[in-house]
Amino acid sequence: SGLPDIYQEGRNQLDLVYSQRIFRRLTLRLSADNLTNDPFEFTQGDLRQRYFELGRTFSVNFGFSAF
Repeated sequence: SGLPDIYQEGRNQLDLVYSQRIFRRLTLRLSADNLTNDPFEFTQGDLRQRYFELGRTFSVNFGFSAF
């Protein structure tokens, strides 16, 4: 009576963000996303249906406040 349901397996994800005001109106923001780089895995019964990794992302941002 049909195929088994598809389930997304559990995964861990660690994101870090650091923000610091450098001068009165300037802010620095550092971020690192998905540091564990755990894969996304979907299973259907005992079979792997889909599997992919997004990779890690790093960014540096500067913010300026006019007020």
